[in-house]
Amino acid sequence: MKKYIPDLMGRDIVMISDFVDGWREQDKENEQELLTKIRKECADYRVGFDFIEVKNLKELEEKLSVFDKEKIVIFNWCEDVYESPENEHLIPEFLEKNGYKYTGADAKNILLTKNKVQTKKCLIDSNVNTPKYIEYKLYKEICEPKDLKYPLIVKLADEHLSVGISNESVVENFEKLKKQVKKVMDEFGHDIIVEEFIEGREFEVYVIGKDDLIMLPPTETDYSLDTRKYKVYTYDSKWEVGSEENINVNYKAAVIDNPRILENIERETIKAFIATGCRGYSRFDVRVRGREAFVIDINSNPYLNVDSSLFISSEKAGLNWGETIMWICETSL
Repeated sequence: MKKYIPDLMGRDIVMISDFVDGWREQDKENEQELLTKIRKECADYRVGFDFIEVKNLKELEEKLSVFDKEKIVIFNWCEDVYESPENEHLIPEFLEKNGYKYTGADAKNILLTKNKVQTKKCLIDSNVNTPKYIEYKLYKEICEPKDLKYPLIVKLADEHLSVGISNESVVENFEKLKKQVKKVMDEFGHDIIVEEFIEGREFEVYVIGKDDLIMLPPTETDYSLDTRKYKVYTYDSKWEVGSEENINVNYKAAVIDNPRILENIERETIKAFIATGCRGYSRFDVRVRGREAFVIDINSNPYLNVDSSLFISSEKAGLNWGETIMWICETSL
């Protein structure tokens, strides 16, 4: 990338986040480190940076009322409201209704990408390369998939954050498939989506932009210390700090020597960005088998932290954290 020069048209940034109760001290320290670094690096360009946390729309309205909406751009970091991730779409609805400029997904995009089945249909209709799948409705007959090749992976049809993903999620035959589908249905009470499991390297890919979409250098899920037969990013890998899976699975800057693979990743993620109506920036989880890139998941409102794959990617592109946030904010203007 060429040297980035921010142009926020005289606006300052207000980052909004849902209030998280019960965070560990380390999580609080990490958040402060993140915010302090972003604030300082924005200040280097004379861009103001404020941060507010809210539990509901009333608090959001009150806390935003002290700002001139014509002089700010909002970085939307809210993943839930009213203590439910099911209400995430209410944030962009509120911001649009009240005339705020904001980053990232709108309500329609959030609702679409939370539903893995509808997302799959959208990707397939737009010729995006994605694993074949079958949907199982809650407590309906579990028939053997005719056109899918084992191993398969069992996922909740309408959950993100790796909820429901465990070491038993990848199955090798119909008996194990039936057992795992029933187990996850009983535990979570949701419909299930089952996909062909793509054995190969796994990448996290950020696409940023509005008219000119740019793929940042991918990061890779590092399974080099993982001894499991099937390398999969489980709920414990992501959230159970100190667990074996959490310790052994990490992100790293990807080294992709084959330019054809990089081209395929870029083509499929940009197609997926457009097909699903993403805005500003989104993260795509991609698996590569041979040279073929498969989009396996879309997060249109990605989580941020001090070791976020977003910042690993943007630093590889020559951007510091503040510049990354400012660039994303520019897409909303």
